[in-house]
Amino acid sequence: MPDSGRPRTRGRKRNSETPSRSLITILNLVRKGVADTRQEIERSCELGRAVVADRLSTLAELDLVDESRSGVATGGRAPKLVTFHHDAGCILVASLDQNSLSIGLADLSGRLLTEHHEATELSLDPHGVLDRLVKLFDWILARNSDAGRL
Repeated sequence: MPDSGRPRTRGRKRNSETPSRSLITILNLVRKGVADTRQEIERSCELGRAVVADRLSTLAELDLVDESRSGVATGGRAPKLVTFHHDAGCILVASLDQNSLSIGLADLSGRLLTEHHEATELSLDPHGVLDRLVKLFDWILARNSDAGRL
């Protein structure tokens, strides 16, 4: 067979993603339920075993994933399940339009925990609107902290 001039590769295709990109890729695979074992993650994102182990270790240190549960064995050792911690943090969100201001607090899966809406005239004083937004964020964080949601 003629040589095409391209180097020959064996085994798994190597992926040259940066560490932060592969962290995000792996987190999204787990968060979306696409992959829930190390082997599924390796297959899905074409990263090697050592890279996946390193990224999962980093995500576990950040308390974003957990591998304490075992899955069902299919002829060998039961795989460790990788699960996403949707309650490891929260996201503050705001929506502004000409006549209203809305804020919300969501968990890391995007599920809205609480929200607040109020009428306001955004075209008048941008500094006043930003001050109000900061006060509302402080209020919603305090309210949810007192309720045990944070």
